[in-house]
Amino acid sequence: MRIVLTAAEAVPFAKTGGLGEVVSALSRELDRAGHDVTLILPFYPRLVARCRDVIPPIESTGQTVRLPVGMRLITAGVLRTRLPGTRADVLLIDQPEFFGRRQPYQDQRRDDQDYSDNCERFSFLCRAIVEVIRQMPEPPDVIHCHDWQTALVPVLIEHVVRPRGELLDTATVLAIHNLEVQGRFTPDKFEAAGLDEFPALRSELELGDELNLLRAGIASADQIITVSPTYAHEVQSAVFGHGLDEALCKRGVDLAGVLNGVDSTAWNPATDRFIASNYGVAEVARFQTPATEKLNTCEFRYAAHRSGVPAAKAICKAALQERTGLPRRGEVPVVGIVSRLVERKGIDLIVACAESLLREDIQLVVLGQGDKLYQAWLTELAEQHPAQVSVTLARNESLAHQIFAGADLILMPSRVEPAGLNQLLAQIYGTPPIVRSVGGLADSVIDATPEHIADGTATGFVFEAYDSRACELTIRRALHVYHDRAAWSKLVYSTMQTDWSWRRSAEQYVRLYDQATERCRTRSSDMHIEYNEERIAV
Repeated sequence: MRIVLTAAEAVPFAKTGGLGEVVSALSRELDRAGHDVTLILPFYPRLVARCRDVIPPIESTGQTVRLPVGMRLITAGVLRTRLPGTRADVLLIDQPEFFGRRQPYQDQRRDDQDYSDNCERFSFLCRAIVEVIRQMPEPPDVIHCHDWQTALVPVLIEHVVRPRGELLDTATVLAIHNLEVQGRFTPDKFEAAGLDEFPALRSELELGDELNLLRAGIASADQIITVSPTYAHEVQSAVFGHGLDEALCKRGVDLAGVLNGVDSTAWNPATDRFIASNYGVAEVARFQTPATEKLNTCEFRYAAHRSGVPAAKAICKAALQERTGLPRRGEVPVVGIVSRLVERKGIDLIVACAESLLREDIQLVVLGQGDKLYQAWLTELAEQHPAQVSVTLARNESLAHQIFAGADLILMPSRVEPAGLNQLLAQIYGTPPIVRSVGGLADSVIDATPEHIADGTATGFVFEAYDSRACELTIRRALHVYHDRAAWSKLVYSTMQTDWSWRRSAEQYVRLYDQATERCRTRSSDMHIEYNEERIAV
């Protein structure tokens, strides 16, 4: 299958969050599966300069794209390279005025406010992408677009390109990673972005007194995919739909959810270079055998025996405690939080129940940044409980790895979580997550009831209601299981048995691509008949 993926970012060319990792990882897995993959991105020279050592040589294709934007004609070149470690082509839209900036979306010199010309920048990107695709020797079977920055591509294909008789057999797929960010602009941006060249698009883009690029993409794409099955249902409700629930309900038949995978080259306890001792599911399996009851004098073997996990994980726990300044106690449960410190991540629930929980013999390790109010509160909590709480207000990759390996539990009481990654990482590292049943968390964590622990299917702890009492009770239930060594060992083993590889995710995407292309071919067959009838009539 010939697949074009397009987005505003992809690792290593640009990354601001999870989107860049997802686009790159999916492209890599589709290439590995034998598909013909092309990735089309903006060229951010400042960002690419930071990773030149890992990117294959970048060369010009000789192509140029010239498009009207407002009262000007804007020209872009097209560069070519490859996605590192793959055969996948990467085409880079080179327009220095729009993309030669410090960051893809926000101006650091203005308190990280969105660039005022984002509508012009990404409308131009979408129009350039369509022109590049039209000039390809063979049209792709699928164009997979990600989030609002490329949501105009399906709109242009549906309302401009197909009526010309082009790309009739090419399906468009729109992936929604976060519905809260929609590409909303004032109506005057329609002309400013050069879209007045296509007056028929105005009705597609306008929603009330604004332009909404994501809504237009939802209406036009052949297939819509969210980043988890539960989120695909949630966004059709007023609570999670952010004003687009009606548009998504209309496309309900063409709406599906696929959970993201995990990059095993970066996140694997057996090979992780950041953690104190490597381990894998085989070590956990061996620890469940009677032979492990024989103890020696090693403090880590003793700690492992007490906690129901292999010695390597006990070593990781001791190293985490030492790094974060907490007393090195193998028997005390360590609860980790790796998160943006904002309300949508459920930090308010943690604030409400922390003092009560800290009366228990537990330790809390927090890594993240976010709202100043939560940062101040957590800092004060650590000052009041220095032997129990460690808070690092930063983004720190090595510490994140060490928390997933060394903590006993990972806490994620999110209000909203379209997909979630940390609950998957926690399971891979044998660190059961505590989550609220929402979005991707609901799809990826099986509650550790006695029945699920006994049959080996449990992968964490789940609560339903968004309130601090439900959160606290679930944490206490997890602590109770932690102190049951046999049950805990079985739970750790079952969490590490789950398959969160990108291979699984890519296979689901391909099935949805097949469905979209089949619908597209059926529709285009009817359109070909109409074109033939028109020519005969003439």
